[in-house]
Amino acid sequence: MKKFLLHQKPLANPNPEKTFCLRYYYKDLDPDNLNDVIAKFEERIKYWFFKPAKDLIKKNIQANNFFALIIDCIIIDLLSQYWYGLPSSNKMKYNDFLKIFMRSFQSKIKPALKCYPWNKNVNKWEEVKLQDYAQAFYHIFRCGLLHNAMIMDCGRISGKSILKKSIRLRSWKYGRKKGREIAVNSILLLKNLESFFN
Repeated sequence: MKKFLLHQKPLANPNPEKTFCLRYYYKDLDPDNLNDVIAKFEERIKYWFFKPAKDLIKKNIQANNFFALIIDCIIIDLLSQYWYGLPSSNKMKYNDFLKIFMRSFQSKIKPALKCYPWNKNVNKWEEVKLQDYAQAFYHIFRCGLLHNAMIMDCGRISGKSILKKSIRLRSWKYGRKKGREIAVNSILLLKNLESFFN
């Protein structure tokens, strides 16, 4: 974990009474003690992100996998920003982070999987060819959930009994219709993220 913040300058918050993590306020941070800031940051991430996701999963309600996946997407965003020292989210670094630290996200998709997100800059649906699992996860799940509150058409959440990997391309058939989709196991993905974080 120490790698994350070594290149980051600790930030002073203008409101010292703002909560930094469960037991500490911003006023409790000592910008001259990097180890202390890192320890409090770790507590912040564990309590505000990993714990709620694990609590949801423990309830063993299928719909909670959806909410756990939203938290997974946010955790990946957060970790990629800290890893690369970014002030905000960055699509390329998000994908790079997944490929480097979650090996299963390096897999190529051949032929490319097509999806059609809304491009607000040009005000129309736009075809995107998803070339690998990292790119697919970013568009189908991260952007779908965080921008549109839904998973894009070519994605699905699969429980641990169905999917033994955190992400996989799978084929489907229903009557005469058939296609391919990216399936994500949000429980396994959370475990992988927590292992990386620890």
